[in-house]
Amino acid sequence: ARSSVRAAINTPAPALSLPDLHGNTVDLHTVAGKNKLVLLNFWATWCAPCRMEMSQFEKIYKKKKSEGFEILAVNVEEDMETVRTYLARTHLSFPILLDVDGKAGESYGVRAFPTSVLIDSRGNVVQVFEGINDYLEFQIDHHLKKTSKDD
Repeated sequence: ARSSVRAAINTPAPALSLPDLHGNTVDLHTVAGKNKLVLLNFWATWCAPCRMEMSQFEKIYKKKKSEGFEILAVNVEEDMETVRTYLARTHLSFPILLDVDGKAGESYGVRAFPTSVLIDSRGNVVQVFEGINDYLEFQIDHHLKKTSKDD
């Protein structure tokens, strides 16, 4: 099955500029430019697979952050209170962004949660996953190694 996500591999990732939980605007392309690889994850608090994935993300993030890996977790169409309440029970150290009106999710053609998009330092999409991916860490390693060769 071909992915329905509009973010096509090897094309520039759609622009994304959203507030984090502290009200600071985070711009995807700025973050991508500072890192080798960004995992952009679209999720919701009511989505059980998303919740399962978050703890996996946290483990990977702690290990790979120093290698130029960043995660931006975009919560789609929920308000800040809902997200804060959920996060109070979950200890995540990567940035959580709010897509309250769902426009960012729409620009990426997200139709299922979770959807994750890997983006390289040039701001190009290198991989798209719909649903939980058991090989995520392997894929991240692969792309981190590839970028260090390109530098």
